[in-house]
Parts: sequence; C-alpha cells; structure tokens
Amino acid sequence: MISFILFFVTTALGSSDIKFLLLTSEFTSKELNNNLDSNIHEFSEYVQVSLKLDDPVIIIPLRVSLSELPWTLPEALFEKSIQIILDATNNVFYSEFLSENSFEKNFLHIVLSRPQNKLSEEVFMPNTLYTEPSSGQQAQILHSLILNFGWKNLGIIHDLDENNIQIASEFRSLIKTPQIIHSELILDSKFSITEINARIKSTIGFSQSRVIIIITSSSLAELILTVINKGFMGGPGFTWILSNGAMMNLNEILKNSNSQKNDDELRVIKTGILGIQIEDAVFMSQNPLYEYLAMLCICASGYMIDEYPTGTSLMSYITENPYINILPYQLYFDDNGVRVSKYHLLNMQNFVMIEIGSWGTQSYELQMNENVQILWPGMRYEIPSDEIISLPLVFLYPSDDFSESTVKNGFNFAISEINTLQILGNNKLEGQFIQTQDNLNIVSGVIKQIKTKYPIGLIGPWGNEAAMSYANSINNMTNPIPLVSYQASDYTLNNTSKYPYFIRTIQSDSLQSSIIAAYLQKNNWQKTAVIYTSDNIGEGQYINFLDNLKTYDISIENDEKYRKIVYKLDEQGNVMSETITSLKESLMEIVRKQLKIIIYFGGDTLTPYLAREADKKELRGEEFIWIGGFWITENTLSVINTTFSEDSNSIFRVLNGAIALGLRPALGTIGENFISNYLKSYNQEPSQWSILVYDTVYLYAYSIKRMIDAGEDYTNGTSLLQYIRSSDFTGATGSLSFSEGRNDRTLIGYSILNLQNGQLIRITQYDPINQFSNDNITVLYGYHTTTRPDDTWGTVYNCPFPEIMSNLSGEGFGIIAGISSGLFILTLLLSIFYYRSLQHEDMNQLSKKTKKSWKDTLVQLTIAVEFFQFLAIAPYFKSLQMVIEVISNMFMFDFMKITQADKKYYWDLLSGICALCYVWFVLMILTIIKGENWVKKLPVCKKAIEFMNSYFLPFFGNTMFLPALALLLDAFVCDHQALGSSYVWRDCYMTCWGTDHIKYVIISGFAIFLYEPLAVICRPIWQLAKTDLHIKTRTLFLLLKTCLQIFLISLGKILQGSYPLAHGIIFSLFILVFAGATYKYRAFNYPRCDLWQISSLIAVAYLSILATISMSADQKNIGWFIGLALGWVVIVAVTFYLQHKYFPVVLYSHDNDKNGGKVFSIHMMEKIAINEKDKDNKNPKVPQEVCVIPIAANVENINQNKAHENNPSEENEANPI
Repeated sequence: MISFILFFVTTALGSSDIKFLLLTSEFTSKELNNNLDSNIHEFSEYVQVSLKLDDPVIIIPLRVSLSELPWTLPEALFEKSIQIILDATNNVFYSEFLSENSFEKNFLHIVLSRPQNKLSEEVFMPNTLYTEPSSGQQAQILHSLILNFGWKNLGIIHDLDENNIQIASEFRSLIKTPQIIHSELILDSKFSITEINARIKSTIGFSQSRVIIIITSSSLAELILTVINKGFMGGPGFTWILSNGAMMNLNEILKNSNSQKNDDELRVIKTGILGIQIEDAVFMSQNPLYEYLAMLCICASGYMIDEYPTGTSLMSYITENPYINILPYQLYFDDNGVRVSKYHLLNMQNFVMIEIGSWGTQSYELQMNENVQILWPGMRYEIPSDEIISLPLVFLYPSDDFSESTVKNGFNFAISEINTLQILGNNKLEGQFIQTQDNLNIVSGVIKQIKTKYPIGLIGPWGNEAAMSYANSINNMTNPIPLVSYQASDYTLNNTSKYPYFIRTIQSDSLQSSIIAAYLQKNNWQKTAVIYTSDNIGEGQYINFLDNLKTYDISIENDEKYRKIVYKLDEQGNVMSETITSLKESLMEIVRKQLKIIIYFGGDTLTPYLAREADKKELRGEEFIWIGGFWITENTLSVINTTFSEDSNSIFRVLNGAIALGLRPALGTIGENFISNYLKSYNQEPSQWSILVYDTVYLYAYSIKRMIDAGEDYTNGTSLLQYIRSSDFTGATGSLSFSEGRNDRTLIGYSILNLQNGQLIRITQYDPINQFSNDNITVLYGYHTTTRPDDTWGTVYNCPFPEIMSNLSGEGFGIIAGISSGLFILTLLLSIFYYRSLQHEDMNQLSKKTKKSWKDTLVQLTIAVEFFQFLAIAPYFKSLQMVIEVISNMFMFDFMKITQADKKYYWDLLSGICALCYVWFVLMILTIIKGENWVKKLPVCKKAIEFMNSYFLPFFGNTMFLPALALLLDAFVCDHQALGSSYVWRDCYMTCWGTDHIKYVIISGFAIFLYEPLAVICRPIWQLAKTDLHIKTRTLFLLLKTCLQIFLISLGKILQGSYPLAHGIIFSLFILVFAGATYKYRAFNYPRCDLWQISSLIAVAYLSILATISMSADQKNIGWFIGLALGWVVIVAVTFYLQHKYFPVVLYSHDNDKNGGKVFSIHMMEKIAINEKDKDNKNPKVPQEVCVIPIAANVENINQNKAHENNPSEENEANPI
C-alpha cells in the first residue's frame, strides 16, 4: 500500500527541494522505530520521484536521547538548512521544547503518532501541527451524541491508556446539569474477566447509570461487552456507546470470539451498541505510516507554491486544508494546527457496523441517516430511556380472536398499574405479545422470535400441550427464562426435573379431584362410578382421587378395566371413533352396575360426546348426578349450542343438574378493586382467566422488586425463577405461593358450579381453610328437581341396568299377548272338544265310611299345592312378598326364585323342563301305540317303565301342568325394554331375539307344541285306571281349571309386568267366578274337598283383591299384611266350622295299600277299545275318532264296574296327584 502511495505521489507531483528531520527517542515505540527504519530510504526515493525534483528529497533520521539534559536543538537543523521537523519522540515535554524553538526559529514542527496531551498541559504553538485528532474532539463528539438523544444518567468506563484517560476527562468536563455521571470505572487490560464482571456489577450495576460510554481499547471493550451480555445490563434499558479506539475492528473481534455460541446467548455482543469512529480509522490502522507520507505530500505541495517557504508559511498553507487529489484520505487541521477528522456514528447489527449518522470536520452537529433505523439492545427500535429501564415481559397468546378477549386486557391492565404505582422504581415492565397460533409446529420459530426480544420472562401459553412444548424449548435455551402459565393445568407439568423453568399460577388439575372427593363426602355419596380419559388431565385427576379415597369413605363400584376412556383426537382435533367405542363401554359398565353418582375426570372436549352417549344409555334424570372438574365451561356450552346444535336437547338432558368446578372469583379487597378498575377501563367484566393473568404479572413484578432490593440480577432467568418460587403474596385470586419441589400453586380452592337450564350457577365455594361456604343457593338436579339423589337404589334390582330404565316394549307385549292368547284358545277348543265327546259322567258321592288310601291323601294335598300355585301367579302383594313368594315358588317348582339364584340359571331350568316335556311326550306316545310292551321285554327297563306309567306321567301331566307351562312361556316374555333393546323377563341379562335367545325360544316352543295339547286332553283320564283312589274329580272341573290356569298364566305374562293394576282386577274377577263355578258344579265326589277347594279359591281372591287395592297406596305398609292375615284366619276358621258342622268324616286312615294302578296300562287301553267298539255297534251314527283318548268317555262305567267287582264297598275314582 505504501509503495502504491509513493508511486502515486511520485507521478502526480512536480519537483521541489525539501528537507525533513525525523526525530525519534527512547519513548518511541519499538514497532514504530522498526517501521520507520525499514521505510526511511524508500520514503525519500518515492517523495523525490513523486515530486520530480532535480535534487533528492532528504529525510534525515535522528534518534535523540531525552535523558541528556539540557535539551538543545539538533545541529542538523542548521547544518542541513532543514525547515520541517517530524516529531516521533512521543514525549510531551520534548515536543513542547521543539514547539517553542520552532516558533522562535521559524521551523515547522509536526507532532506524529500521538495527539495533543492536555493532561500534561500541552498548549498550542503557532508553528506546531498535530497529525492525531485531539481527545477533546472525541469528547465533543460523544457529548453531542448524548445531547442529541437527551440522555441524562450517564456512566463512564475507560482504561489506563493516556489518550483514553484524556478523552474521559474532557468528556467529564463537558457534562452539565441535568446530565449526571453516576458512575465511573477504570479498568486495566490485565484484569481477568471475573474481576471485570465484579467491578462492573458493583459500580455500574448498582448505580443509576443507564447510558454508559466505553473509552478503552477494542480488546478490553470486547471483554466488557462479554461480561454485560450475560446480565441485565445486556438487555433493553441500557445504552452502550464506544469511543473510536474501542470500536476499532470490534465487530470482527466479537464475531470471532463468539463464533461457537448460540444466537440466544448473543445479546448486546451481537446487536445494539453504538460507537463513533474516525472516517479513516480503519485505513490508518492498516497503514500505520500513512500520516507520515501524507504530511510529506502536503508539505511538498507547499514547496511547489512557495519556492522558499518558512515554518510560518507552511503552517499557514497546511491549516488552509488544501485538497491533495492523490491522497485517498485527506488530512484536515484546525487553526491551532490540530488535526480534525470526520466521525461516523455506527450501530452494530448482527456483527455488522452500520453507519447511521456522521459529524463533519468543522461541526459537532450530528447528521442522522434517515434511511437506516438504529437497533438498540434488546432488538428494540424505540430510543431507550435512560431514566427508566424497560423490562420486556412477553405474553404468548394463541390467536387474534383470543387477543380480543379480556385476557389480553388483564395483562395490559396489570402492567399499566404496576408502572403507574412505580413498584419497580426506575424500572418498568414492558408488555409484548407473540402469537402462537395454536400451532405446535411453529414453536421453534416462536422461540427464535422470543430471543430477539430479550424478555425477562414469559406468560402463557394457552393449552397444556403448548405449555409442555414451550417449556421443553426453554430448557434448551442457553439463557433460560421463566415460563409462568395461567391456564396450563396438566398435572405432569408439576415435574420440576422435567420442566425446571416452568411454573403456574393456576392450580393443577389433580387438585380438582380433591375438591370432588370432599364434595362427595359432604353429600354423603359413598358408592360412585368413575370414568376418566387416558390423557394427562384424566389420569392425573384419577390418580389423585385414588389417593383421596384413603381419607374419605368413598368407594368406586365400576370395574377398573371400564374406567379408562381411550382418548384420541384426529389431526383436526375431532374425537375419533375408537374413543366413542371406549366411551360406550365405560357407560354400559355404569348401567350394568346400576350406579347413580357418576364422576368424570377429563377435559371439556369430550363432554358433548359423553353427554350424548349418556343420554342414549339413559344415565340422566333425578336419580343420577354427574360430577367433574373443568368439564363444563362457558366454552363447552358454546360448542354444544353451535357444533352440537342438533343433539343439544339430548346433551342438556344429561348435563342439566350436573356439578362442575370453576375458578374462584376475584377475592378480597384486591380482587374487588381489580374488578372495579377493570370495568372502568374496559367497560366489561373481567374473565376468570384475566384475573389469573393479572396476578401472574404481579408475580413477576414482586419477584423483580425483591431482586432489585437484594442487588440481584433480575435478567438471570435461573435467579428470577428462584425468587418466583419463593413468592408469597395476596393477589386478586387469593394467596399466591408455590408447593415445595413442584411447579404447582398451593391450593386456593374452586367454585362449585351447577348447570341449571343451560347456565352455570355458582352454588358454593371451597377453600382449604373454611372448606365449603354456605351460599344458600338452591341446587337443581336432573329434571329440575331440588331433591338430592341417593347413591343407592331403594330396592335391589338384579339386572344389568337400573329398574327405572325398564319400560314397556310394544313389540314384545304384542308377541307374548299373541302367543298366550293362541295357547288359551287352543286349550279352550281342546277342552270343548273333549267335553263334548263325553256322553255322560256319573259321580257318586262318598257317603259311607271308607278306608282312605295314600292317593286320596295326595288328592287332598293337591288342593293345597294348587292354592300356592295360584298365589304364585297372583298379583304382587309386597306386604307379604317374601313369605308368599318363597312358599308359592316351592309349589311352582321354580327353584331359581326360591334360591335367588343367578338369572342365567333360568335357561338351565328351562332346558331341563323342555327335556322332561320331550320325555313325557315320547312315553305318552309309546303308551298310546302300546310300545311299552316292546320296551318291557328288556329286564332293565321293565320297572322303569312301570314307574314312569304309575307316577311320572300323571305327576308331570297334571300337577306339573301349571309350573311347566309357566316356565316354558317365560322364554317368550319380552314385554319390557331397556336402552332401546327388549330383554327377557326371566333373565334381563338376555337380549330378546338375539342368537342365544332364539335357541331357547325354539326348544321352548317345540316343548309347548308337544306337551300342552296332549296334557290338556289327558289330565282327566288317568283317574279312570284301575286304582284304589276314592276321591274323584269332575271332568268338567278339570277342563275348566286347565283353561283357567292357561288363561291366568297368559294374563300374568301379558299384564303383570306392564299393567299390574289391570292384571289384579282381571285376576281377582276370574278367581271369584271360578270359585262360584266350583261351588255350583261340585268339583269332587267328596264334599270336604269341595269345601277346601272353594275356601282356597276365596283366599286367593282375597289376596288378589288386597294386592290390587294396595297398588294405589303404600304397598309395604304393615296394615296390608295384618288385613291379609285376619282375612285368611277368618276364611280358615269358617271353613273348619262348616266342615265340623256340616261335613262329617267319611274317609278314615288305614294301612298303605300296595296295590297300584297305571294310568295308561295296555290292559286299560284294551278295555277302552272293546267298549268303544260295542258302543259303535250300538250307535253307528257316532263317528269313530282316530285318537283313542277322546273316546274314553264311557271308560268310567267300565272302571266303576271293575271296581265294584274288586271292592263293592268302595268307589275307586281319584283326582290327579
């Protein structure tokens, strides 16, 4: 570069004779000495060539010893006739000596490589020039910059460099009120970075200095900026201005020394500092001898104008600042001979020095570049105030719509109030907003945006997943800052190890279950159903609820595997079908267990779906109560009325009357003042969230204030978070403190809300001290009732659903009515046909004393058995239900009802009855076709066949007729339904007409088809057999009784479950009619049997009438039992009286007769056939029937004759067993 300049000078200038004396001393730096020694001859040659002089340019170097006193002018000045002295001795006092002598001897004295030193009281001299700008000029430039922005609170940092000390001194002398230098720090470049940090913190940090001027070398400036970059002074609120020396290549130095650091670590190091720099400073630093060459050229140009110049003439010429076109940078001097330079105002932005203004050489007025904006510390474009430090506090909000809510207003209101009250003294909070857009994919971008704002902390975001994502991102920052949430309540966020920089002013979701448990205990609800979602909200509340069960007397009755709802959302945030399926299974378990107190742990997203499915499962109404945490909110109601508008009626059928939790309202004087002032400011009521935001901002303010008072660095995120965690103050939401070792706020309580007519009403509040407040607000439960439901049902209902869910099934009612009616009509037709086939029936009354056989006793017992069988199908009489049902069911052989066995065993009982029907039918067919003779040939089967004919066939065909048909018809009774599906009356766990049910319907229907017609016809015939039975039953009575039994069974299946009152009336009426018919037609040939038969029917009718009447009153009242007992006592007493007075004993006991008879013996069938043949011969007009059974009308006479032959004194007719 020097060679180029010399060449350029040589070719541009003409010749001139000039001599220079170059003086150095022991104070001249070694580096400068070396440069001069190596370039002195080159200088001379280049100057001579450039000036085109005939005589050579002579530059005479001379090293003087300043230690030798007294000083004298070098003799070379006189011997060589030298006019110009180049002073590089770097000694103020020697320079003053030269200045004085130059003035006297008319030399030109040029001081190089140092500025004028006013600290040593160096003065201007007429013939002396200074090639370095003066310290006073830099001081003036810095001062004009301060005046331009109106800053007042100043601080100075400088090193021990003499020139920098001088700049600092002169700058200090320019400061006048109201400007104040609050702190001044002198640093040595030898100090370690730790020592520098301590000195800056103890002086600048604790002062009111907000604008700090750094007047040091660039290397020391780099250390200073590195120190302040980590603390609060590296952010907004502080302004850093650097001198020309400090700015020398500073951007490159900082960039290289911080190349390994993350962007979020580089605050003021990277962007924000201001600095002044001489226009040619960089060039001069790259060409340290440029000022020597420039002065040679300027002096040479002076020689060209004046052939014989003097020191004075050259001084005059140079101070006129001639333009030398061969110089890349001009050197300008003021009238005093001091070099003046053009200064630039630079702003470092991303390690690049941007020129934003400048000062001219003759003026100290700053000219700003209007096309460039200054980027201040903290990435701000606003001019920082030096009186108040702005502390950025960033509020993360999800969307523009959300920003219009009261939450953002609550944030602004708190900041305004804090700054107005000057809680932070000379500091103020500055609210900033960043939109998260509810999009987790842009978290990294938002974090980058956060870093550019250098906030002291963050508030938000909205949403649990967002909070987790941002908390994780903050953990990865080099300088993490606190993230305080007012809304994210997920219980997993309480983990300080996983989320060390997260904390929240809202209570954790898990605390909600504690309040719910307390509310259950308060209402004495012990048996509960619990369902929860598989997300963090549901699982957190459920786990905490289980912990509370150890304290409270509460049990969870639904099975564990049905409590969890698999919670999944698609990309659009809609509930997936898998979740709905899981939800249905959980609700069905509640239905099966018949639970009334239902607790839901989960968020409000699932609430509409949950309520819609619960309505389908009929888990609603005055008997049910739904309880949850934040599962019903104003937002939930809005979604139901819009997105779920078509299902809103069914959803609200479930939700109206439900209990939910909400945030507590503003509390105490602080809360009341907040609401009042907020209303005045925004003309609207604050939301619960805005109250929490308000307290969150105050949490930051109080924590920062405590740090300021303690002299702590509040921009250190870790330290600030520690102060936040130790906070304990009362805000608008109550006491605000935090749990030890957790990110959670301590419990402050909740509002207990009741959904009434689609509106959330606060019915009470809970706080840890007073627990539930008494607000005297009426709670409306399901269907607007004020009666609090119990946790259990009044009676045990052994079904997979509550009894109230059961209702009449029109389809099922029609089916059983049709089947029953058809069966009755068939029975009636068969009875009429059979009765018409009888010619006559003679029954001789027992009037003589006769030995009573065991079979006569069985006939008498049959009356008692049928009495209880009638009671079993009579209307329910709840006052005597237990006793009556057990005894009656014994005689109905309904072992399931007797033992209260599981309903599923009915199908085993039904299968057994069907099997007996099939066996009975086969044996009857074998008997009719005389097939028993073939079977008897087998020795093993002979006795078995005789037993079957003698006992099984008459017993199952007659005594078992009523219970068998009742059990067979039960398989068809589907007259009730629950949850939209019909169920079998005998087994409500069996769904009607399903695959399993159809199998039993087929076998039962086939059994009825085989058994009932044949049994109806055969019931009167067995007593015609050869036997020692004396008590006979009238055939008409048997047929009427059969029809009545079929009718009453059908009546019960049709009406008893659906219309009990109608069933009672009809049943009573027909029993009375049948009792009258029995009295009129005399059922037996033994009057005593008639008496007891009629009495038993009257007793059944009396019970039926009482049961029917009791349906309109309290059926469990003991009075009904007393009335029944008295009535039966009267009936029994009257019967015994009549028997004793009017019906003497005819049958008397005797030894058991071993002679037995078969109902359908082959011999009997032969007699019947012979008799029928004779009758046909006598009555040819009577058609012969195919079946032998109906034509047995005259068998009675045959049997009677045979009986007289065997025992003329006894009549051997008998009633069925």
